[in-house]
Amino acid sequence: MAAEAERRVHAVAPAPATPAPVERRQPRTRLSPAVWVALAAAVPYLGTLGAQFTFDDHGLVVQNPMATPGMSPLAWFLRESTTGSLYRPLTMVSYALNALVSPAPWSQHLGNVLLHVLATTVAYDLARVLLRSTPVAVTTALLFAVHPVHTEAVASIAGRAELLAGLFVMLALSALVRAERNPSWRAVSLIAFVLGTLSKESAFVTVPLAALVLAWTGPLSMRRLVRGLVPYVVVGLGCLLLRRVVVGSFGLLEPPPFIDNPIAQAGVGARLATAVVVLFEYLSVLVAPIRLSADESFNQVPVVVSALDPRLFAAVGTFAVVGAALLGVRHRLPVLGFALLFFLAAMTVTANVLFPIGTIKAERLLYLPSFGACLAGGWVLRRWAGRRWNARTAVVALGLALLAGRTWMRNADWRDDFTLFTRTAETSPASARAQANAAAMYGQAGRLDLAEQHVRAAYAIAPQFAAAAMGLAQVADARGQRDEALRWYEEAVSLDPHLVGARERANALRQQGGTPLPRGLSGTAPSALRRP
Repeated sequence: MAAEAERRVHAVAPAPATPAPVERRQPRTRLSPAVWVALAAAVPYLGTLGAQFTFDDHGLVVQNPMATPGMSPLAWFLRESTTGSLYRPLTMVSYALNALVSPAPWSQHLGNVLLHVLATTVAYDLARVLLRSTPVAVTTALLFAVHPVHTEAVASIAGRAELLAGLFVMLALSALVRAERNPSWRAVSLIAFVLGTLSKESAFVTVPLAALVLAWTGPLSMRRLVRGLVPYVVVGLGCLLLRRVVVGSFGLLEPPPFIDNPIAQAGVGARLATAVVVLFEYLSVLVAPIRLSADESFNQVPVVVSALDPRLFAAVGTFAVVGAALLGVRHRLPVLGFALLFFLAAMTVTANVLFPIGTIKAERLLYLPSFGACLAGGWVLRRWAGRRWNARTAVVALGLALLAGRTWMRNADWRDDFTLFTRTAETSPASARAQANAAAMYGQAGRLDLAEQHVRAAYAIAPQFAAAAMGLAQVADARGQRDEALRWYEEAVSLDPHLVGARERANALRQQGGTPLPRGLSGTAPSALRRP
């Protein structure tokens, strides 16, 4: 009976339900951090693809046979890159490759944007191997990608040399860190070093930067430091010798014009004091990129001629306070000290401290040194915001977006010569070159009143500037003021005997056969280009 009852229970008991299939979530595909930083580097500069050739582009790219295709491969490496003492064959090759794609400006601008993307990706990798933290490396690279101070290097085609040199120096340092575990990376590092020096002379800072990186990544011993640096010193000397053979000089063949770098002709004390002030201004613009300008020629940065100059007091005082603070926290916050030393080491060739260069100050020179500032900023911001998304992270994201917006807006100033030169006259009102270039643009547009206003401002700043006297002559000539024009043409020739156009026009006016220039001043051109 019991067995039969049990069979009845089992008979009416429902069959066990088949378990529903468990839905497995597919893992979400996440983009690599390197992809995000590459996108961040590209987007703010997309507007530059519609820009024209501007400023130094005309002499360095458009009118330079070394920057055009058709050269024999060895010619790029066995000749000067431009008249003077520039030896940047790899930069010239890159211009020629872009010209093969299209001679239009967009091709060259696209090349700059792509190089900035590559450099930003390498900056991410360098930060990651130095600090061994992907979140800090991402923040560092995002700062590097969108920082407005890079506008001149990216939006100006002539800034190509900064992009290439910065890219290869950072690649050399990243490979050097990897070479500690895999010696085969040492060859990659040295090749990148050579490519950097063939792009721009400033890449020789790889040597002091390599010393700094070796001290940071391992035990600090003289034997390790010497063994690690000897290959870079040997390769660097070889690159210097090549430059000496091709150009005929290790440095500049002749001092730069006073208008470009007045401290090149000043005493050592004045040069060093002014260089300290400029370094302080560089750090200021990295922290707060509010005023950005394409030209800092005489007399936008007055030479320091007195130890009581308030700018020198501010610079030395700030460096002393910051240096003392970093020494005090060197054990708890060593990254900040390393970042500042990176900035200073990266400026050794271009700071006008060891020797004068072609310009007193230029934002494009900050492309590589800015990595130090971005590394410090990335580390501080990540430490402050934490690893999870929160209100502080949102503030950091907003700050990056504002920097990207400032970069986008600044890029618009590089749209064409008229926009750039008239804008630069506003941002650098004390620069004689900026005023003269703005005058040339207004003269070409037939706006003689504004042209005269700016060229008189240029002459007031630098009476020894031949381009200013030439501009005054052309304005008077266009107005039919023969005697006034003749006086200024003669003044321009006395200041610069190489102004053939001024000499010929003066002769024509003396013969009474000269007719006034057209009102549009079609013959007016911007003043002599800066030394890049």
